[in-house]
Amino acid sequence: RHLLSRAKERSKGLLDLIADLLAMSKIDAGVAMQCKEPLQVEEVVRKVLELMEGEAHANKTSLAMQADSSLPPVLGDRDNLEGGFTNVVSNAIKYTPEGGAVTVEMCAEGDYVKTTVRDTGIGIAEEDLPRIFDKFSRVKSEKTRGIVGTGLGLSIVKDIVEAHLGSISVESEEGKGTSVTILLPREI
Repeated sequence: RHLLSRAKERSKGLLDLIADLLAMSKIDAGVAMQCKEPLQVEEVVRKVLELMEGEAHANKTSLAMQADSSLPPVLGDRDNLEGGFTNVVSNAIKYTPEGGAVTVEMCAEGDYVKTTVRDTGIGIAEEDLPRIFDKFSRVKSEKTRGIVGTGLGLSIVKDIVEAHLGSISVESEEGKGTSVTILLPREI
């Protein structure tokens, strides 16, 4: 059973790597925004949170969302933004110990819609923060040893956000959690 479980885990890791490499090749080919349409980021994030409920429940992590009323729409590719937010929320859940919390906060900020994903997870050491958007970069520590990942997720998210003329930033403190903030320009 143990060997089958490990084989299943490794197979999932390979499938994740293939999916990430395909996503990177689309971005490199300039198709990160194939289908521009006005959309509400709140709807995209709400769908992501619904999809991630099972993972959060299995990890005994609470998921919550707070959004200002009447957020302006953005012009974007729904599928790619959904994939980007899924990656960020999934990371927040994976790196948060059982009983923790992941909260998504959304508001209008100037000409942007600001989305911040906060977790009460293990956090990232200050010296590792400059590399987290690098391809194949993974923070390696005793606490992350059992967490599966390709090291491509945040690089892909950054490329998606930048293709939408937005920006992404991360603040973190070891042992206290991480906040990922994505700014997307409102539709004009």
